Amino acid sequence: MGCARARGLIGWFADTQSIVLENLSHRFVKPNILDIKLGTVLYDDEATPEKRARMEKTARDTTSFETGVRLTGFQVYDSTSGKVVNTPKSYGKSIKAADLPDGIARFFPIAPEAHSPETSAPATVAIAVPGDKATQGTGLPADILEPILESLREDIAEIRDALAEVHMRMVGSSLLVIYEADLERAREGLHWLEEGGDEEDEDEDEDEADESGSKQPEGPPYIVKLIDFAHTKIVPGAGPDEGVLKGVDTVLSLLDGRIEQVKAAAVPSKE
Repeated sequence: MGCARARGLIGWFADTQSIVLENLSHRFVKPNILDIKLGTVLYDDEATPEKRARMEKTARDTTSFETGVRLTGFQVYDSTSGKVVNTPKSYGKSIKAADLPDGIARFFPIAPEAHSPETSAPATVAIAVPGDKATQGTGLPADILEPILESLREDIAEIRDALAEVHMRMVGSSLLVIYEADLERAREGLHWLEEGGDEEDEDEDEDEADESGSKQPEGPPYIVKLIDFAHTKIVPGAGPDEGVLKGVDTVLSLLDGRIEQVKAAAVPSKE
């Protein structure tokens, strides 16, 4: 979601009460999916004193209060078996702030050694970094994963800019991140980005393709969306939600760290 689209969604929410459902994963061949719960406050104004005390304890006992984020479960495809590896909500509730980089590495694993078809020498060597061991057999090559991460970071930074301009409170909202685990589809998605593809045009083409029954159109190798607005409200004059902004800043910092790890893992082959 770009900055303009984020502003449009927030403005639409201010004047509309609706439920909009969309299957965001349907255009991915093998969708890796992560829900990142945002904010340091986990209760709204209508919460009872008992619920407020319980939610405050939950925030303190997890990563929410300190960092503004909690990893609420994710799935990653195992490229060797083609099966989905699920990491449950209990993982996100059990880890500490210092473990978040490991969680991000688990969701964005680097592929094992990839061999060039012309030689038996590795084309890319994956250096062991936190999180990669747990997801051995999964992941995209570093040269594919790095530009996906960098483009994803740009989109989330634009969402952060949009949120900083709106006086509202968001309780229970999330950043939903989906990216393509299928290598060929991920390559096509990167090519689409390099060619200057526009997501809004892609959405229109997708609607036409759905109606005609033709194959999936090309599009980006990932998407990121703000979701879950049931407890979001506009509060004129109160300023932006600092707890949510703190969470988005944490996500950006985690992505910066993972990008550096992925860059370090891309070692040119030796002839």
